[in-house]
Amino acid sequence: MERVLFDGGGTGEKKSLRQLLGPQTLPTYEGILQEHTREPDSFAEFKNQDLHAVTTPALEFEFVFEPDPSKMYPGIHRSMVTIEKLCESPEATGAGLTLLEVACLRLYTGPMHKKYNTAINGAWTHYAKHSSHIDAPCG
Repeated sequence: MERVLFDGGGTGEKKSLRQLLGPQTLPTYEGILQEHTREPDSFAEFKNQDLHAVTTPALEFEFVFEPDPSKMYPGIHRSMVTIEKLCESPEATGAGLTLLEVACLRLYTGPMHKKYNTAINGAWTHYAKHSSHIDAPCG
């Protein structure tokens, strides 16, 4: 069951996010696996000072998808809860999230947010430097 999130542009017609955005275009498990465990920087350490963590994309992938209860993972205030368990939460079921969406949220809300935001900000900076219409008004 999809939750109604928006009224279709003031028309009063109720639409879900997926109806508004079209078919799901989120990454696949294989894409996330590739990005976090098979790229040149997959085992390169990075530091997230907010969470007091020095970690790698591969280690964060393991923490989210295949946590080892005998292992201490970097960072503070981290609980080892499986994504299957997180999918059972009222928030996840109420939002109609998939297991992969919950896993991506789990990755983003951990130390990986530092690496993701750095990449996003770098892309935006590149776009801003190379776009002649960056200061043009919208519309």
